[in-house]
Amino acid sequence: LMFANPESGGVGLNFQYVCRYEVFAEPTAVPGLFKPAIDRVDRDGQVFAPEIKVLRALGTSFPAAIRNMLRKAADAQEVVRDPKSLFDQMLGA
Repeated sequence: LMFANPESGGVGLNFQYVCRYEVFAEPTAVPGLFKPAIDRVDRDGQVFAPEIKVLRALGTSFPAAIRNMLRKAADAQEVVRDPKSLFDQMLGA
């Protein structure tokens, strides 16, 4: 189980052999920061499908930041015409 900030959790760590759950307690509106953090667990060598969770503190800016990140990721995916994205699961696709 990995608890991380998307920005610091996406740098230089390789957890695919020791964890499959990631919980982000602080969202970011920037998919470019979030994707490398997901990639710390979702890598070659991962035995089980990773589960990614983002806490949504209601009554704060967290839900808006998460929505903005998912919208930006969907926009980028549409532009590059990528048939699959790591954000597909979060977007419900």
